[in-house]
Amino acid sequence: MNTGSSDDNDDQIGTTDGNNFFVRTSGSERLRIDSSGTVLIGATSSTNSGNLVIADSVAASIVLTDAGAAADLKTRRIYTANQDLWIQRRNDDGSLKGTDV
Repeated sequence: MNTGSSDDNDDQIGTTDGNNFFVRTSGSERLRIDSSGTVLIGATSSTNSGNLVIADSVAASIVLTDAGAAADLKTRRIYTANQDLWIQRRNDDGSLKGTDV
C-alpha cells in the first residue's frame, strides 16, 4: 500500500502495482476497488460488468437522501427483493410508496 503525495502534491492512498485495494472492518472486507477500477461493496468479485457492484445476502440497496431542511424526510431507495428491482420513496410526511420496476 502506498500513501503520501504524488508528483503534483495531491494526497493519495492506494496501490501503485496493479493490486486490488481493500477496506475492512471487524475483520471482514467491506469495500474493494479492483485493478480495473470497479468498486465492489459487499462483494470480492463480480462476473457482471459495471463500475459499481453492490451485493448483500438479503437485499442490496442504494439510498439517496435529500439533505434539505431538518423536517425534510425525502429519501429514495433502490433495492432488490425476491429477484425484483424496487424503487421506494419516503415523502415529507413519512409515508412510503414502493414501485416494482
